[in-house]
Amino acid sequence: MVPEDPGKGHMTNVRALNFRSDMNAAAYEYWCGLTDGDRLPGRRHIDPSDMLPFLPYVMLMDVIREPELDFRYRLIGTKHQSFWLKNLTGVCIRATKQQGPGSTIWKGLERTATTAMPMSTRAPYVGTKKEIYEIEDILMPLAEDGRTVDMIFVCCDYLTKPVYIKR
Repeated sequence: MVPEDPGKGHMTNVRALNFRSDMNAAAYEYWCGLTDGDRLPGRRHIDPSDMLPFLPYVMLMDVIREPELDFRYRLIGTKHQSFWLKNLTGVCIRATKQQGPGSTIWKGLERTATTAMPMSTRAPYVGTKKEIYEIEDILMPLAEDGRTVDMIFVCCDYLTKPVYIKR
């Protein structure tokens, strides 16, 4: 999780996050460059042409507040298509089996939406790709009015098992 530092607005030093993924580190640095003091960037500030190295790893999640909190997949990067069983574009995560309230994914999105603070999570990978053991993400708040989180900019990478060499 991103350590909260009220003296630094919404940003935290990227090294403090201990990313294993270069894609997530690059996405976080990009988002930090979009912030303006204590004002959050909005969707309009994101330019896909500035994100080419990590664009396939990006997702955008709408924050739905009424009638109850939910999150909808607005955009899903191409990297995720080979890992997911189906396309979830337009789907609210309350409607999914493994991502609803109480899940690691839900808790991260909820915390980012309610605190307006970025955070990073890691979770075990459950799927058919045997070389992947963990998923690491960075969840970054977006707000058209600079304050109220209405979208979450996500970068998510699939980490391979570390190789250990016997000596």
